[in-house]
Amino acid sequence: MIHKTWLTASVSILSLCIAIVCSACATNVPEPAPTHVDRPGTYSRFHFSNSDSQYTKADYDLALSFQSDNYKELTVDAFNRSVLDWENEDAFHKTEKSLQRLLWTLPEEDPNADFIFTTLTYTWNECRTKHYNLCEQERNPSYSGSAKRETFGDIFGDQVVLTGGYADYWFDYAIPDGTALTVAQRDTSLQSVDKEMQKFLDSQTENALKDEKSMEKALLAELKQILGKLNNGLVYAAKCDVGYDWDSNMEKGNNKSNSESASSDPSTDTYTKEQYDLALRSLQFSNYENMPIAEFDRKINAAFMNDEEEDYAKSLNFAYEMVTCHLPDDDPNETFFRLTVPCSLEEYRAKTREIFSGKPADPEFSGRSYSYKEEDVFGDLVQTDCAEADYSFTYRILEPNQLTVRERNQFLTAVEKGAQDYLKNKLNRGSITEADFKAGLEAAGKSASNERIKFTGCEIYSFDSYR
Repeated sequence: MIHKTWLTASVSILSLCIAIVCSACATNVPEPAPTHVDRPGTYSRFHFSNSDSQYTKADYDLALSFQSDNYKELTVDAFNRSVLDWENEDAFHKTEKSLQRLLWTLPEEDPNADFIFTTLTYTWNECRTKHYNLCEQERNPSYSGSAKRETFGDIFGDQVVLTGGYADYWFDYAIPDGTALTVAQRDTSLQSVDKEMQKFLDSQTENALKDEKSMEKALLAELKQILGKLNNGLVYAAKCDVGYDWDSNMEKGNNKSNSESASSDPSTDTYTKEQYDLALRSLQFSNYENMPIAEFDRKINAAFMNDEEEDYAKSLNFAYEMVTCHLPDDDPNETFFRLTVPCSLEEYRAKTREIFSGKPADPEFSGRSYSYKEEDVFGDLVQTDCAEADYSFTYRILEPNQLTVRERNQFLTAVEKGAQDYLKNKLNRGSITEADFKAGLEAAGKSASNERIKFTGCEIYSFDSYR
């Protein structure tokens, strides 16, 4: 779930002001810098993919040139003017473009992210307000932030969000005397709002978080109370707003992984060598049979989830679908594509359902058994009694970090073989009923179970016995 780092309402008002008020600068006002602190010390921003907007080494070096040993002790006026002199037209726009590229595209893991995404961002917003000589309603800089409260679940080592309460807020502030306020005091005051809003959200009960309208009102009241206590030379400028959303994957129930096994026959007749090689290269990891199921299932899911090919015909998802549908039974990788990969996808989906629903959910395996009895008719072997069954069974992986892919496959094939052998032997000794076959399938499942994986139940979809 993506949450904006600044509210579009404030941007709309800003655009309106620019359109109706005379400005000292003929240049269009660029979007304000994202002054959002997701949590103290972390940041969340929009990123542009256009290569023209990527920052350069010159942009980066320019930003670091403002990070002097004593910059925190400088007054806000002195520091801001050294970065973006709002009264120098050419210098202002040159530096602004450089900072804009940097603030939108710098990786969040950069060692200087704290300075660039907070201190320089605050300065940009304050200077641009002065430079563009905006209308009375927008004469003060704005600050935008957010807070979130999430719970997590574990799917074979993958952390997934189960529930989340997300608050976005903004407010205008003023600096009555920029010659008396230091950069450190300004930064600390603004970031204290984030800390207090996060603290308030963390204190709420789950029932309170679920009520979006009431929570939004409570957050707005809290924000106003926090802003009323601003000190260190910052003053709340009487404008603020809050947005709030609650999201619960648990309440939505099943949340499937990105890839499903092929559900419909693709329009083309077969797969290409390129598709076969892509599927094998992407999914058949080195020494995969000895991998723990938790690791293998996680990697298989990630391979499909990270498939970012925009042309679906060239994607891993489509290649896998084509190979699975049309692979010959005698292909050396038939078991891998038709047993190993589909079962791992099903196991990941089952674990996902379990985590999101809070209820046990075992993976399901479908199989088919068929057998017949032959009798001699004047020297010819003739099929007489026949029996066939379509079924499914569920199983539970007890030790996902110890059970290997090979052991999982051995369990599944043992259950299948046990059911097939039971059907054949029973039929050869006489007749067999659906109840007989179900009992044989259950016995095969229990026999194949061990301390790492166990059979948990079965269902017979169809059964027929005839002469």
